[in-house]
Amino acid sequence: MRVWLKKRKRKHGEYWALRWRAGGHMHYESLGRVSLVTKAEAKDARRAKEAELRHGAVATYAGKRLRLSQLVEARDQSRDRPSEGMAHVVGLATQAVGDLHVDALTPQHAVAIRAALRERRAPQTGEPISDATFIKYLRSLRTLWNWAKRQRYVAGDNPFTAEKIGSPRPKEPRILTPDEQAAMETVIQRRTMRQQRGPWAWWLTFLRLALATGLRRNELLYLRWRDVDLDGDQPLARVRDHDGPLPFRVKARHSTRSVPIDPAIVAMLRDHRREWSGDYVFLTPSRVRDLAQRDELPSCPVLNLRRQIRSIQRDAGVAEPWAGLHDLRKTCLTRWAAREPMHVVRQLAGHSSITTTAEHYLAVGADDMDRIRKATVQGRKVKSA
Repeated sequence: MRVWLKKRKRKHGEYWALRWRAGGHMHYESLGRVSLVTKAEAKDARRAKEAELRHGAVATYAGKRLRLSQLVEARDQSRDRPSEGMAHVVGLATQAVGDLHVDALTPQHAVAIRAALRERRAPQTGEPISDATFIKYLRSLRTLWNWAKRQRYVAGDNPFTAEKIGSPRPKEPRILTPDEQAAMETVIQRRTMRQQRGPWAWWLTFLRLALATGLRRNELLYLRWRDVDLDGDQPLARVRDHDGPLPFRVKARHSTRSVPIDPAIVAMLRDHRREWSGDYVFLTPSRVRDLAQRDELPSCPVLNLRRQIRSIQRDAGVAEPWAGLHDLRKTCLTRWAAREPMHVVRQLAGHSSITTTAEHYLAVGADDMDRIRKATVQGRKVKSA
């Protein structure tokens, strides 16, 4: 069976795609952006697909009555990378309607799943899930079903497209100002001296490293000392997959990167390493042993982070809305964008598209507003003179 290698234009650029005819229909499979996948890699993928079709590997599961949980396993095997988010939302769907066969799921079941997801509450806070989380769940189920149709595990219309999913309202980034950061650090240092409840010395290192590197929450929490180079001429932190007692997988292929560390934080990290035993920068050996004994690793290995950072901001006099853990990353990227080109910020952030960096991680901060205000006042003075 012959497979053609083509370039397909999409909204965000050109993609390599494989095309072949089977069962009287044309089939397509995307390989990735032309700028990220070389032509040699695309040709190797075409030859591998021809061999796969020749041996009938694509039709291994075709015609079988797979259940929802088995469908997730089949998708993970085809991607050669487990998708924790997809498995989580399918688990919620099975709680609502049961582990049904995929060809038995109807639009009525989809309505029941939507209702169950809408009534779901966050396990840690007990609050209803946000609209953005609800829409993300529905989009994941829709994506899984479209993939199942392409693999011919199921026929018919996608039950999750009967009702419009919609888009979440864009959340305004909460960018911390240098004064707010200084006030938070003062509160943490004061609590450290008073030895109040909570790892406040831990928080000072975590806060400064997050605002200096822009790493994601789990990238920081699963960071190992062997991935932090503090002794070289150019200190940096490496984000990469690793195995061990707590295996870690990056969010996407582009998330593997090296991020420079501010020399002002190197001395703090060295002191932290002398006082902190273990292989992980922010996880104690006892915490690592506790997590390693669990059957399933939590998405956040350190609990109560959200509550503690709100407590710090409340005592520091930071105005609401308070900044969350992800807002620390947004603050760092916004500060970078004021000094560095956008393509540099995109690569250091670990984004696959520069559009993601520009649309969701950059905002106008208080310092920008002050500069515009001063420029306006100076312009009026010049005009009046």
